[in-house]
Amino acid sequence: MKHPVPTVFTHPVGTATAENTSTAGPRQRSAWGLAVVIAVAGCSSAPTLNSPAESAVGSAQIQNRLNEIFDAAAKKDLPRLDSYHYYGPKFSKFPAGPVGRQDAAIARQGEHDGLGAISALTMQAEDLKIDRFGDVGIATFILHSRFEASAGQLERKERATLVFVKDHGAWKIAHEHFSPFKVKP
Repeated sequence: MKHPVPTVFTHPVGTATAENTSTAGPRQRSAWGLAVVIAVAGCSSAPTLNSPAESAVGSAQIQNRLNEIFDAAAKKDLPRLDSYHYYGPKFSKFPAGPVGRQDAAIARQGEHDGLGAISALTMQAEDLKIDRFGDVGIATFILHSRFEASAGQLERKERATLVFVKDHGAWKIAHEHFSPFKVKP
């Protein structure tokens, strides 16, 4: 005797249900329930955790990469600076200010134009925190920068988040987010 195969659909509120299960016997309903539990459990996994030693090495590598980024920016070594980014379709940036999300081409051009318009750049990562999740690292810090522009000597602080991915053994920026940091008086 053939039993109809249950049809799963989603209600507008997002609850999955099965139709036509009333003709299935207890064994088929149990098997169906077990299959759903296995499918749902298979979708979840434990986060990839680094050993303390791996985490320390990876965090030190990311901190070193951050220093290399600051050095390349200060020296206006744009090819080297570009090599530290994971430019491509998965790259994104939220710069400080009212601009929306930027793709790789716009972010790169903005960075090149911005560095071309200033001199005597120094940058410092204050309150740096680096977290590792396998081949992903997130650096959060207050970016303290000083530079000379047509308006004179400027100093600025911004909240910064850089998401790094490990690409062929090298840490590269896949996402940047900057926002103004104002100190309360």
